[in-house]
Amino acid sequence: MKIIRSQTSAEKAGNKLDELLSQYTAHPILLMLSGGSGFSILEKVSDDVLGSNVTMCVLDERCSVDAAINNFLQLKQTDFFKRAEVQKVNVIATDIQSTDACSDVAVRWQSELRDWKNNNPNGVVIATMGIGEDGHTAGILPGENGIDFDSDEWIVSYSVPPEINQYTDRITATNTFLINQVDEAVVFAVGKNKYSVIKALDENHCDVHLLPLCVLSKMKSVRLYTDL
Repeated sequence: MKIIRSQTSAEKAGNKLDELLSQYTAHPILLMLSGGSGFSILEKVSDDVLGSNVTMCVLDERCSVDAAINNFLQLKQTDFFKRAEVQKVNVIATDIQSTDACSDVAVRWQSELRDWKNNNPNGVVIATMGIGEDGHTAGILPGENGIDFDSDEWIVSYSVPPEINQYTDRITATNTFLINQVDEAVVFAVGKNKYSVIKALDENHCDVHLLPLCVLSKMKSVRLYTDL
């Protein structure tokens, strides 16, 4: 893992993502995107690196029909998504219907990811990731929360009380998926409120159950861009 500190970390992270997509143009690419501030780095991705070889989806989901909460519905509103559609990028959708159970969405999503992998054994998985001030990454919140994130599952759903997180119903890629399937990760994390958790990662004082972001140190190729 490489940590890059810069006051222009969003720009640098976006440029790296663009570079990686260009590097693997000849390969099938699964592009998995974190929401929130992570969408800002997508502005630096050029149309030239987007095409029918790319399949995109989010990395984790908030299980809600609300367009202000659901990550995929927020992604659809970005200029990047609209540019990607023009370039014929494929999409794995995770918008939630009112009749959907979160667990059913997780099963369906996992099936689509496994199908992509089976159909593209030499494909490349590129993920953008963020870090929360509580140390979470993807949709993996601190603590067990009744879920084994190290199981053979790639995608899981679970719920937490609102005092743990305001978005209580989660669907996320697991540690197993992040470690074994993600080939390249671009992590974007800024703000003083994240200083202590990034410091723990930087100093290798990490317990993945207490600080889920510790999984970054176990992944294949990670570049963390921060202003800290």
